[in-house]
Amino acid sequence: TWSTGVGGSHHIRIQNSEIKNSLASTIGIFGDSAAQGSAYACNFMEILNNKIHTGGASQLHHGIYGATDNNLVERNEIYDLSGLGVHFFNLHNTSDVHDNIARYNVIHDNSTGGGGGYGILLASGANNKAYGNIIYGNSGGIQVWFNSVNGVVYNNTIYANNAAVGGDCINIYQSSGCTGTQPTGTVIKDNVCNGNTQGTSGGKIKDCGAGSVIDHNLCQSSGSCGTNAVISASPGFTNAGAHDFSLSSTSSAMYNAGVAISGFAYNGSAPEVGAYETLPFSAEIGATGNTF
Repeated sequence: TWSTGVGGSHHIRIQNSEIKNSLASTIGIFGDSAAQGSAYACNFMEILNNKIHTGGASQLHHGIYGATDNNLVERNEIYDLSGLGVHFFNLHNTSDVHDNIARYNVIHDNSTGGGGGYGILLASGANNKAYGNIIYGNSGGIQVWFNSVNGVVYNNTIYANNAAVGGDCINIYQSSGCTGTQPTGTVIKDNVCNGNTQGTSGGKIKDCGAGSVIDHNLCQSSGSCGTNAVISASPGFTNAGAHDFSLSSTSSAMYNAGVAISGFAYNGSAPEVGAYETLPFSAEIGATGNTF
């Protein structure tokens, strides 16, 4: 989507489609805000329940490139792309990318163009959120980056994202050596980090931010996992080799291991960590889930 001299397009929905073989970013949400201000940005877009795959010619070409505000990316499968899966970022206006949501997506096997691309990038504005996503087989999981303010990363399952550049499960990062304009106020809770290797945090959570809250996440080993961490090398996915990350009868490390988050329902004494919750929460996130 793009804008004209009379203002940006808005409130457009792309749903139940297969979008593939793009030569650049598969879906772009832009506008002419770089030249004319945020009033010319395209916003309030919804990208729902699509297959988005097999495209891009470089690491700068992404599945969804969102450079504006108030967009929703929900219940898509995003894979086999040369860059990132979901890329919320604006080079020209560093605060215009705000109040975007990426939720309940399956994002896998991207970054085919190299360069350490993550499944999801949150940057260039305030109140961007990523929750309930399953992210595997990319160069990295989720990155909170340039000029992010109060970004939120909740209840994602992030597995086997591996690269010499990237490789972290979650990365709150600005530049080499934690210098530059730091992301501020990032909250990371109730995520599962498992099987991610290399990276600057040993495949776990790197924090170069200011005022970050990192709490009740599951990691495969101790260190770089925040407060109240759950440590388990084998959290008990139903069948990770077949990319079934739902909870099994051996998922004791994930049950009731999270912390309650306002607006998120759960069963039991506390929520599960990761993208799956025993019913009724699984109905909300669109996961198959299990009832016990």
